[in-house]
Amino acid sequence: MTTETGREITVDEAAAILGASPRTVRRWCKAKKLVGRQVDRGNGRVLPGNEWRIDADSVQALAAELAADASPADTTRKPKRAQAARPLTRVDSRLAADLRAFRAEIADLQAALAALPGEQQKTAEAIQAALEQQTADREKITAALGDLRALVEAQAAEIAGLREELQEARRPWWRRIIGGGGNG
Repeated sequence: MTTETGREITVDEAAAILGASPRTVRRWCKAKKLVGRQVDRGNGRVLPGNEWRIDADSVQALAAELAADASPADTTRKPKRAQAARPLTRVDSRLAADLRAFRAEIADLQAALAALPGEQQKTAEAIQAALEQQTADREKITAALGDLRALVEAQAAEIAGLREELQEARRPWWRRIIGGGGNG
């Protein structure tokens, strides 16, 4: 059960605020003196111990009521009830500190998020430069391959000419004079 503010506190926190034991706070919840709800584990079984979530406003109201009802003759409980509003202030200050920490973390994350487009732009530029370098390297390699092919073709033609000279040199001398084919 949440209220307009939606703040709920545990049995131990309510006990600290009210200056009572957790058992007394649970009894007050069951007696509807405090507005609260029982929390279960999701399987229908109630958690042991701090099974109640209590509306912080109802705790504050009961603390004010108990402080107003305290008589001057009741010296044992009066100091506890007079201090009843202070622990809630401590809880609020803890929540405020947590809120400040979360806001600072959000600001840091927003700054990091704002820096991402700049980082993405730098990364994109680096990738583009690498692609341009690869294209230039590919063109150089293609030109070098063309030069190698021309060199291989020239050497193949030279080898073919040397083979013909060698075959001519292997023919017997009389065939070279008389003519005729044949390799001997």
